[in-house]
Amino acid sequence: MEVFASTILTLAKEPRNIFAAYLLQQDHLYNKIPLAQRSELISQAEACGEGIAEKLRGEKLAEWLTDYQLQLETFEDTTKVSFNHVLAEFQQPDMIRVNQTLIDVGNELLQAEPNLAFLTGKASLTEILQAHELFHFLEEQDQLFTKEKHVTYKTGPFKRKARIHALSEIAANRFAEVFFQLDYPVLLLNPVLLYPIDEDYSWQFIRQIQQL
Repeated sequence: MEVFASTILTLAKEPRNIFAAYLLQQDHLYNKIPLAQRSELISQAEACGEGIAEKLRGEKLAEWLTDYQLQLETFEDTTKVSFNHVLAEFQQPDMIRVNQTLIDVGNELLQAEPNLAFLTGKASLTEILQAHELFHFLEEQDQLFTKEKHVTYKTGPFKRKARIHALSEIAANRFAEVFFQLDYPVLLLNPVLLYPIDEDYSWQFIRQIQQL
């Protein structure tokens, strides 16, 4: 646990664009994105998340969730397959669901490891995940940059335009970071919440970030 906590502390100080680049690489259309456009797309996605967060920061998250009449729900997670775990999700038209199983084990981990207390110093795990999903609700309502078609590519003789879904995740993370003024990348919660369930999977996740 000590080595894990130390690694998370180190990663928390790394440039934010590393985590955004990781998310972009996970998109199934990543290889269709011209190299020269990748950094610009990340910047645009982050600016989108930042802009919306700055507009909403005048009220508490709970007040916005009420104003938008969003339904909040938790669910238990019994899957044994690590990559099938969902931290939280937005279900159209108005439902935000948070994985209570991961929240509970995550809070236990943070209580056992004081060096990681900074992760919930400004907002709870539940609030951070809810904020991330709130962005997904807002992008559906307002058709933000993240909903546009970002890349053009050819499939045989046909030219296609497609949306890069990873940009939505990048923007949603940035939204939560700015809304709560967090001084670490929200993506760090992924290995933290999954560590109590599957250490190997969390370390694999961390190594992928470190390689960037």
